[in-house]
Amino acid sequence: MCLCSAGMNRNKAQKIKGNRMQNRRRIANLLKGTPLPDFRGKKSMPGNSSIVAANDETFHAVVAQSDLPVVVDFWAPWCAPCRNLAAAVEELAGEYSGRVKFVKVNVNEGQRTAMSLGVLDLPTIILFDHGNAVSRQVGAQPKAALNDMVNHWLTQSPDRTLS
Repeated sequence: MCLCSAGMNRNKAQKIKGNRMQNRRRIANLLKGTPLPDFRGKKSMPGNSSIVAANDETFHAVVAQSDLPVVVDFWAPWCAPCRNLAAAVEELAGEYSGRVKFVKVNVNEGQRTAMSLGVLDLPTIILFDHGNAVSRQVGAQPKAALNDMVNHWLTQSPDRTLS
């Protein structure tokens, strides 16, 4: 009885391993020849032309030299909460179009910028006004919390800064 069940488990394990290899090959074939998108620099993010992607080289020009308040989303492709927050950021970018600038910084491409601003956890949202950080939220927040952060800053006098 032990030999039969051991044989069945071995066959089942081989079948599972074979399925994994087939799936890997299918994915590789699907991706073969497909260029991956490059959103570095001042190009807009996919799906929303009002969100700008920035990295270490472009951050100063995009954020510090902006006349509008800037909401910066520090994210990473491997961060699940960052992906969940992306929809809320895109919606807010549409709602505040022309009044607030929205920027996304992939920390894999903007490590120096993230380190200089003390970004230790992802996602981190920082609101800048004239190049100064004035508000910060760490972790996945609901859209309402992000909306409150932006609204609060827009209705207050811009003489406060984050210490």
